[in-house]
Amino acid sequence: MRPGNRVPRIPRRAAEMVPAGWRAVKSRATPHLRARIAFGLGVLILLFVGVISYRGVLLARESENRVSHTQEVLDDLRALSLAIVTIEASSRGFVLTGGDPFLASYGPAIASVGMHQASLRILVQDNPGQLRRLQLVEALTAQKIARSQGVIALRRSGGFNAALAAIETGIGTRISSDFQALIMQMQGVERGLLVQRSADVARRLWQSKAIALLGVSLALLIIAAAAWSVRYSGNRRVTAEGAQRESERRFSEMLKHVQLAAVMLDDKARITYCNEHLLRLTGWTAEEIVGRDWLELFIPASRGNRQDAFARLLANLPEAWHGDHEILTRSGKRRLMRWNNSLLRAAGGAVIGTASIGEDITDSKIAQDRIVHLNRVYATLGRINALIVRVRDRDELFRESCQIAIDAGGFLAAMISVVGPPSSKILPVASAGRDEALVAAIKRLLSSADEAPTTMVAHAIGGKVALVSNDSQNDPRVLIGKQYAEAGVHSIAVLPLIVAGEAKGALALYASEKDFFHQEEMNLLAE
Repeated sequence: MRPGNRVPRIPRRAAEMVPAGWRAVKSRATPHLRARIAFGLGVLILLFVGVISYRGVLLARESENRVSHTQEVLDDLRALSLAIVTIEASSRGFVLTGGDPFLASYGPAIASVGMHQASLRILVQDNPGQLRRLQLVEALTAQKIARSQGVIALRRSGGFNAALAAIETGIGTRISSDFQALIMQMQGVERGLLVQRSADVARRLWQSKAIALLGVSLALLIIAAAAWSVRYSGNRRVTAEGAQRESERRFSEMLKHVQLAAVMLDDKARITYCNEHLLRLTGWTAEEIVGRDWLELFIPASRGNRQDAFARLLANLPEAWHGDHEILTRSGKRRLMRWNNSLLRAAGGAVIGTASIGEDITDSKIAQDRIVHLNRVYATLGRINALIVRVRDRDELFRESCQIAIDAGGFLAAMISVVGPPSSKILPVASAGRDEALVAAIKRLLSSADEAPTTMVAHAIGGKVALVSNDSQNDPRVLIGKQYAEAGVHSIAVLPLIVAGEAKGALALYASEKDFFHQEEMNLLAE
């Protein structure tokens, strides 16, 4: 609570804002006894909810550790695959040129193979299927290393033709294909485990939160009903009012410490009560918002007719009982809330307002989206790595890589451009996309002698640095923002293709989501 701010007091009408029908524990029990029993029951429910929630957190933490374990396996598999590709590229480069500089990365790559295989043996020792696949992978890596060493030795002793003849036997290619197939199998198994374990984490957290939400709601209902009983069942007005003030104080004190947003509105959507958690979440004070219109102050105008949504809740329509909706904070930021709504009625049954309890799910929604984005990039890289091993024709490699970005990565468009001699003009050589008009517009832009040098592609190639626009429709660096808006493009990444220290071209990816390309995605794509 901010200094000087008092705890918001529940309005006197709050005693009426609970469902009717509270029954006495015993027919001869006094209102005070019923209230004490109800409050005691509410405390017991909260204690039970706390124990269940703590157990759920422990189980979720255990599941999170399993997710991290699976991620480590995927990282080692990716690094192992990269090391084998490096060994093959180094040995072939040496065969073609006879130059020792091509072997500079050969020794570290072999060391990397041993290190990551040792790490994988530890990580998958509890998975017999993966352990058997790893043993096959180790055998293939040993054959691959021995084969590359033999080719290098032939190049040194017998010259280029002898080494080339050894390569053309196809043995090395078959080993690489078998190796990549096994790696993809292991990655598929681990990704399946990753999805399963991530879902398990989400499920356990959801269960804990659901139990907490239901338990708190039940406790609130019992305590509010007790307050109603004390308020209207007392024999003397002074006693009844004193009991009501005490119930309000306890009700407010409990809501103050609940890590859920609570708000009560009258039938005109004016705020009659809010708890401390909602105030901390939005940056307001109780004095600033009690009595003001909830819809105008907290609900974004972009949601449409806000009055209609409130009218559906007052009409007690089932679709209005629960839902995920954004609210605005004092600073204008948006928070995604999962609301549970109910009606407040007077003793006679007339609807006099609403009560809502909400959970802030903004961070969990962002985390779920990040996992989806990373899985799409992983799928793209896995298929492109297999393509590199299988395809030797450059044009086919470029063309199929663009198509993989669309099919496996879910991107709206992908394009590979190269710097063409002699004028260093940027030439699109491969592309794929769901919107042919967009792809054509990008090609026209890169073909323009005036505009091509100012594009992100030209800057990425010239600076040999990856460029990202995570809001392409408002980024001044993006030249055809209107076409991107019509095609639904919101994020663009351009990665230079570096060969021997020189930028020979660039790969451009176009995503429909805003803020798609973050550091994790860029690190993966840079590989």
